[in-house]
Amino acid sequence: MLENVLKLIQKFSSIFFQVICVFLISVSCSTKTCSKDELLQNHPEVSQKKLESMDSQNMKTIKVYKFDGSKQCEKESGISIETMAKELGLIKIISSAKKHDGLMRTQVCGTPTGQCNVYEIFESDYPQAEKLGFKKWKND
Repeated sequence: MLENVLKLIQKFSSIFFQVICVFLISVSCSTKTCSKDELLQNHPEVSQKKLESMDSQNMKTIKVYKFDGSKQCEKESGISIETMAKELGLIKIISSAKKHDGLMRTQVCGTPTGQCNVYEIFESDYPQAEKLGFKKWKND
């Protein structure tokens, strides 16, 4: 009987250890961007299969944007990438870039340039970003 209890304890402690490891890795990757190679190297207890599961659930990214408000003939107009990034608050930004929306415009001073601040974020954060006025970037 004692042997069965010990086996049961070992089985649950192994499962508990795996759950704790996945949790710790998730927390560490929420504070910085982690590559799969980095995870496998620094956390040997994580299998490739678990990484793929994490990828499919938590690590998908999308790009969101807002127009920067810049106007033609006004060199210093528009909101910088850094300033607008503050609007995203606690949403983790993976990358950012200033891009044109790709549409043609008449060349008239004072009209919008079509420049956008584009941010790559985790897909799970999109509803929050959308509430802040960001839209999905579909031009890449």
